[in-house]
Amino acid sequence: MLPGKRAIIWLVMVTVLGMWAAGCGSAVSPYEAKKARPKPTLAPEAMEKFQQGQKLLREHKLPEALKEFQACVTLAPQVPQTHFWVGKVQFLQKDLDQAETSFKKGLELDPDNYQAQAMLGKIYLMDKEKSKLPQAQANLEKALLTSPDYADARFDLARVYAMKGETKKSFSELTLLFAQEPDFALYHYEMGQMLEAFGDKNLAGKHFQRAHQLNPKLAMAMEQMKHQGGEPGKKPDPAPEVKPEPSKANAEQKPAAR
Repeated sequence: MLPGKRAIIWLVMVTVLGMWAAGCGSAVSPYEAKKARPKPTLAPEAMEKFQQGQKLLREHKLPEALKEFQACVTLAPQVPQTHFWVGKVQFLQKDLDQAETSFKKGLELDPDNYQAQAMLGKIYLMDKEKSKLPQAQANLEKALLTSPDYADARFDLARVYAMKGETKKSFSELTLLFAQEPDFALYHYEMGQMLEAFGDKNLAGKHFQRAHQLNPKLAMAMEQMKHQGGEPGKKPDPAPEVKPEPSKANAEQKPAAR
């Protein structure tokens, strides 16, 4: 065999072995490699824009905050949180179409961003035609799989179930929320709505009354109390504990210890 021919054969063998080692023989799977990859961070200039946007948002200066966050996206387009905060301000400005686009862009970069999943769920929940409720449910359930204690997502999921007529599932989600935070007025209001749908007007009235006591400015609770002939000043009896029924989003969760 000629020396040149031997060199060619050797080169082919080395190439094939190299390809095998990079594929089948690799100790780290593509998924593990992706997980191990460090997430992109903000350079100083982008961080300055981000912090300024946060400051303006706290001051309720939405147009100014949006401008800073958009500048941050321009400087760091591969950082998922920059898209999330642009979407958050757009949502607060009621620009839901643009907010949806921003949240989706963030999720393309980081599919595990439970906050973006929850915000998309909230947007679809607000659809007047109720045609996007299945999408809302899917996004909210994904958010809760990543962050089971995310109360805002669980509350929105309870509302989705209620709007779909799945009252027992909605009731179950609200019961889990009470285990985490029993003194939040809006939870009591929604629980009252559920109980009224079940036909238990007496217990529903107690929850409406409690909602009003916790937040006297909650007009919805006051209206329900007037509708039922309740007395705003009267202290309600403690509501009995209710065991949640398993649903896709809460089957693995246990109520927090009281």
